[in-house]
Amino acid sequence: MKIKNIIATVALALLVGACANKQALVMAPDTGPGDQLRPEYVIGDWCTNRDLTSQANKDAGHSALSNLSPHYWRFSNGGSWQNAESGWLYSDYGEWQLEGLNTMILARTETEPRRYQANFKNEGKDLYLTDDEDKFLVLSRCE
Repeated sequence: MKIKNIIATVALALLVGACANKQALVMAPDTGPGDQLRPEYVIGDWCTNRDLTSQANKDAGHSALSNLSPHYWRFSNGGSWQNAESGWLYSDYGEWQLEGLNTMILARTETEPRRYQANFKNEGKDLYLTDDEDKFLVLSRCE
């Protein structure tokens, strides 16, 4: 009986902690290349959008990247970048920052930072990241 109470208490604490970390989202307006981005637009939970990534790459003349693995990312205020295998329990993954008008820098722990040109579509629900080879990675808000 005591084990069940301990498990229930731990589960409740995790649930309350997860809800306490939720911040009010600032949805980005639709933007194009060269538009000024604000850090508030990036903060929140993002999931790989395989369909939009494949279509954007096909439209740009690249491979559709049909073997793209799912990502669950959380960009926090202050530049912390977290990852979750399941989309539930997040752990530290690296740092993020915006540079210039629309350059997003993603630096995984112990790897070289990567620069992406970033813009938002679909009323800020989709974040298009373009690397230096003009290949896309599209993230959508996890809801």
